Amino acid sequence: KSSGVVAVPALSMQSIGGFRKLLDERGTWSSVRAETRARDPFADHWIDSIGDGTWFPIDRASLLMESTRAVLGDRAVRELGFARLSRAMDTGVLAPMLRSWARTVAPDTGTLVKLAPHLWRAISQGRGELKVLEVEPGFGRIRFTSQHPMFLGMRGWHLYLEGFSLGLVGLGRADAKSLADTEDTAEIALRGERLALALRWRA
Repeated sequence: KSSGVVAVPALSMQSIGGFRKLLDERGTWSSVRAETRARDPFADHWIDSIGDGTWFPIDRASLLMESTRAVLGDRAVRELGFARLSRAMDTGVLAPMLRSWARTVAPDTGTLVKLAPHLWRAISQGRGELKVLEVEPGFGRIRFTSQHPMFLGMRGWHLYLEGFSLGLVGLGRADAKSLADTEDTAEIALRGERLALALRWRA
């Protein structure tokens, strides 16, 4: 039975904390932090607490991703998404799931795409579901059901998810160890009133 409480759209704090850690390791967090503070005078109240708590509000996630995009560029945001998927196999809430898939499913890319909604439910709250619309050899199409305006306009987050998705479809494949190595593609675009993710890989 529903409690009647609507979840505030958010991402898992663990996912955002992992993103910040990647920026720290690359020596770019201070620049992204400065850009975020310049865009939001209230960022001082939360930016140094990333990693604390369970969920990270979608408006702050949007701001953080757009700041990262402004500082580092589109390709770097995709690369961070790809690296985050690889790192998620080592630690965190997604690690058991990804390790199991790496052992039992990979490199069956089509089946990995069909399992993507399980990852989405683990890292998001109040942002709708993923619906796998089509999986064929070398191609998959997924729809995001959320129509939240902030989510639809989060281009920085879309780029990050494209990289994250490429990490998933390359799981267990020797030719997809990094974004520079792979010829796979991922593109998120608005289709009607919802976002769709198109994935293409070497069949």
